[in-house]
Amino acid sequence: DVSVMAFRSLLASATRRLQVKGRTAAGRGRGRGREGEGEAARLRSGTRGTLDQALQSVSLFTFTDKRGCRDLSIGDSPMDSKETNWEGRWQTKETQWDLGGVTPALKAELKSVPQGGHALVPGCGAAYDLTLLATRCSSVTGIDIAPSAVEVAKGKNKEENVEVILGNFFDYDFGQQFDFVFDYTFFCAIPPSKRESWGARMGTLVKDGGKLLTLVFPIDEENAFNPDASGPPFPVSVAYYEKVLCPHGFVKLSEEASDASVSPRKDKELVVWWEKHTSKL
Repeated sequence: DVSVMAFRSLLASATRRLQVKGRTAAGRGRGRGREGEGEAARLRSGTRGTLDQALQSVSLFTFTDKRGCRDLSIGDSPMDSKETNWEGRWQTKETQWDLGGVTPALKAELKSVPQGGHALVPGCGAAYDLTLLATRCSSVTGIDIAPSAVEVAKGKNKEENVEVILGNFFDYDFGQQFDFVFDYTFFCAIPPSKRESWGARMGTLVKDGGKLLTLVFPIDEENAFNPDASGPPFPVSVAYYEKVLCPHGFVKLSEEASDASVSPRKDKELVVWWEKHTSKL
């Protein structure tokens, strides 16, 4: 249940801070007598305030049952200035997210991709993954907003069943729905204020019964729901994906770590499969 996950996440992070600060203050107290004891008391009081704030933030959510999924409705985030100049990043070769080849975790999951279907990769970048998906799907579409990225992608993909589009994922008219969508470093690259739109867009693009594969990265339970968190990549959590996907008919099928995740991201990444069941809501 998303509500329980969000509550536990906030409660756990506040509790961890309480424990850490408490141990630190206790150590100082033993070495500094009454002065240290006073510091420990102040820290306990301050951390208790943090816990109270966490509980209050949970109470701000509105829970609406949708066949086992719960929509955590929070106020719309104001438009911010977190839009990234992706074309500029490509031109200056500031593409640290680019693995330089096929995503290992996707390769490990390839057998679960619907065979013979139509696939979409938003924010495809250099589009290494399109070539891999072309061996499984009848057609593969990649889209990116940066002209330089699209130029690189088109140079790497010569398969007849692969198409690379220069456009905005949120408003481009694909003219079809898809059996499979793969999202890795796209969700974490968009400002938090656009996450609701991302979920709604997935709801319109994925066919009923279609699959969505998300590599949830970088996981940061404490900051995932913070609209002012810094990025990209912006911190995420599985609970946030549930928040924006469940209202649009998506059901989580599985959630697990992958041995194929690249080592720098392994502790902050989960492989999560979703299936759309709009007609059953």
